[in-house]
Amino acid sequence: MDFDTLYNQLPEAAKRAFDERRITSFRDLQDFTDVEISLWLGVGKYSFKKIRVARSEWTTSPKVILSKWVEAFNKQNPDELAELYHEDATNHQVANAPVVGKQNIRKMFAEEFSAAKMVCIVENIFEDGEWVILEWRDAACSEANPGLRGCGFFHIVGGKIIFQRGYWDKLSFLNQRTTYTNSR
Repeated sequence: MDFDTLYNQLPEAAKRAFDERRITSFRDLQDFTDVEISLWLGVGKYSFKKIRVARSEWTTSPKVILSKWVEAFNKQNPDELAELYHEDATNHQVANAPVVGKQNIRKMFAEEFSAAKMVCIVENIFEDGEWVILEWRDAACSEANPGLRGCGFFHIVGGKIIFQRGYWDKLSFLNQRTTYTNSR
């Protein structure tokens, strides 16, 4: 259910409460607890349940999980990244062997972040059901330096990444790593 559909199904009093608080998206609802929402909306359990379900869907949608992944990646935070993966997840960067298991994926990110500075600039995100596709480039890309570009496919179920496959040019990555290591 999208936000507009939910909003249109609310009683008039609840719509006024949303409007007064400038709530125009599910993101705006995340600042309020379920109890706060039920109290100031004064809606019955049926309407409140709709809000809770819709908000839950929004916070675990594949596109939202991918946005959290990009944010954690750009902070170079392997612990935060690992929390987005299912315990038995597989991360297969096709230039390397598949990495299986949340802790092994965390270790992989920690090693890669210590070897090279990486920043994921989102070019495009496409979502289809439980799958989301990320087209990205590294921050070092420019017209003069085509740099590192790639594409990632993420299978996300229940708010957790269960499978990821990434395509990128390993030679460009190694050249970038050498440049980063030499500039330290």
